[in-house]
Amino acid sequence: MSRAMLTGALVGAQVGLEGIPRRFITGLRDAQRYLALAAELGQLAVRQETL
Repeated sequence: MSRAMLTGALVGAQVGLEGIPRRFITGLRDAQRYLALAAELGQLAVRQETL
């Protein structure tokens, strides 16, 4: 299970949120919370690139 989680995280980082099939996201419990966290993480990454 940990390998699947790591693989998903790496692929998600590579393809971005739009590359993840919508059915995977809508099937998550607390999907909106995770989407908000992903957006916040993306904003932090962009800020780091500009430093």
